[in-house]
Amino acid sequence: MEKKMQKTTGNRYQFQGFFVNPCYDDPSIFLICGPQTEITDEVRKIALSLRADHYLDTLRNFYVWMRENLTPLKLSPKASKEETDAHYAKLIRMQFQRSAHEVVTSRVSTGCSDAGLVVTSFARSCGVPAVFVHAALDRWVRALQNPKDDDSGIRGHAFIEVYIENHWYLLDSTTSDFSLLYDVNQARLQKWYIPFAKSIEPWDSGIVDLNSNRRIMRELFADYKLS
Repeated sequence: MEKKMQKTTGNRYQFQGFFVNPCYDDPSIFLICGPQTEITDEVRKIALSLRADHYLDTLRNFYVWMRENLTPLKLSPKASKEETDAHYAKLIRMQFQRSAHEVVTSRVSTGCSDAGLVVTSFARSCGVPAVFVHAALDRWVRALQNPKDDDSGIRGHAFIEVYIENHWYLLDSTTSDFSLLYDVNQARLQKWYIPFAKSIEPWDSGIVDLNSNRRIMRELFADYKLS
């Protein structure tokens, strides 16, 4: 049977461990930022310019801003070997290593983790508590556990929990999909993703670059029991 996110009895906002929930007793503690989600003047200025009368409209505005202002770091299907090598070298230097401020000011996004940082910082700037959620794709977990299918990579996604009007909801970091019927203890997100880390930001959970993300995910899911 798959693991549900476990409850914690701690009262710290910091990372509580893998497959363990933070303490949700006081949602306002998730307005606190670490260095990766720090609300700088630039982040606050943009976030407040997107604030609407209703929180849902505000969140929708975040995604519109990202779509219009952040250029995805993509590799062309026709890229040469040199271009491919340069792309991945750039990705390795950037992913999980930048702050929300650096993503916003660079106007370049490496994917869901960068988008999640921006949404998290924007939300807190507008007074919405937010939790950064790492999740693994179930098909990747099955492949990892089958040597014939394992390609030595990782497959996952970033989500954001937001606290609005006395309820926790789940946001997809890149598509703006909003889960109204959400339980912070559930074992699956959008049916296909398994949450394994919840924190104020990736650095808080020890995910500081692509290599640490790869190592942590492969260690956690090597013997994970799928239903």
